[in-house]
Amino acid sequence: LPHDRIFDNSHNIEQFLSVGNDPINFQHLNQGNSILNSDIGTGGVRDPYLTTNSDRSVFYLIATVVWTSSNLVDWSGPYLPTVEVPEAGMVWAPSAVYDVMKQGWDVFWSSRFYDNPSHSGWATYDRIRTSFTTDFATFSTPSNYISLADTSVIDQEFQYLGSPGNYVRFLKNVTTSQVFAEKTTTGIFGTWDRAPGNAREESPREGALAYKDNVVADKYYLWVDDDYIQYIAYETTDILNNAWEPTSANGIPPSIKHGSVFPVTQAEYDLLLAKYPV
Repeated sequence: LPHDRIFDNSHNIEQFLSVGNDPINFQHLNQGNSILNSDIGTGGVRDPYLTTNSDRSVFYLIATVVWTSSNLVDWSGPYLPTVEVPEAGMVWAPSAVYDVMKQGWDVFWSSRFYDNPSHSGWATYDRIRTSFTTDFATFSTPSNYISLADTSVIDQEFQYLGSPGNYVRFLKNVTTSQVFAEKTTTGIFGTWDRAPGNAREESPREGALAYKDNVVADKYYLWVDDDYIQYIAYETTDILNNAWEPTSANGIPPSIKHGSVFPVTQAEYDLLLAKYPV
């Protein structure tokens, strides 16, 4: 569970590890201290997302800066790849899906665009952009992935459903400040259908984070940022119909937002706990 702590002005990366195989109770690693810090760009880091390849030989922590590792405990220094044109106002909330056939990652983020590189005057609605990379150093020319005519959308999160081509994705509608879901059986670049209603009807909500239970079949968890303090956690065994209910227990660390939950092997779990003791 890498995340940025919202009340820490430096926005460093802190990490939590599940208590055994418990999907909703986490322990603060590194004795409560950050594990990664950035002093490049504007300083600090936000919106971390952790991804790997098919054989787990390389890991990338992508955020407002990027780190790479071969084992989840020994990390490179932070670096700042360029992914957008100068007219882009921001690159927010990145995520990535590994494509085995292409041996690389489809990368996604939110941007808005101005008609000048100084970012003054009128801007487009926020939209989801996409690019492809094999190394998170060089990227293909970005293109629109989701661009709506009547509202901004940000904070996209994918949840793979276990069968090829089957996904749910979560997005924030900026106008209503709610998180909605769409589903597909034809892959991330296929046809998507809106799931009923919103993930939850409360507002404001943003920064969705989703993951599957390690033990219970067809059980998923959704954390959404309440826009003020921290994540609110929900669970479901009916993800295709947006049937989310509050989790029966809540071991989510307080005062965190805009992070990611990443499944680890037992060997990786043991290595993390040895490197960053509680």
